[in-house]
Amino acid sequence: MLVQAEAVRDGLTIKQAAAKLQVAPSTAFRWRHRFLALPKTVQAQCLVGIAEADETFFLHSSKGQRRLARKPGRRGGRAAKRGLSKEQVPVLVARDRSGATANIILAADGKADLVAALKPLLPSDTILCTEGSSVLAAATRSA
Repeated sequence: MLVQAEAVRDGLTIKQAAAKLQVAPSTAFRWRHRFLALPKTVQAQCLVGIAEADETFFLHSSKGQRRLARKPGRRGGRAAKRGLSKEQVPVLVARDRSGATANIILAADGKADLVAALKPLLPSDTILCTEGSSVLAAATRSA
């Protein structure tokens, strides 16, 4: 596997990597995508120094479910109601200046959920910068 890591680092083509690893090109392709997908799954356990946090909202996805409680949606759909509603899922994104990033899917957009998400990420000496969200500011003070 170290040879595959070297092939990715050196920017070899699939054919060159397959020849170097002595495997089929389809195997080299599959291995490359496994290696490239791994960093996306790594989450920061702790943010240090100066950190920034913000929350964003995505439409709830029912992808893969057999029975829907609503009519099937179209690609790039919109919420039925304006503003925040139960149709949207809140996600907290926090990042420090060294590049460590954590994103947490929240159960609800409330102070208790934000405190539970921020507390393990922020040591007491970390400075957290946010935009003007009053819920996020209150959760930061509590954490």
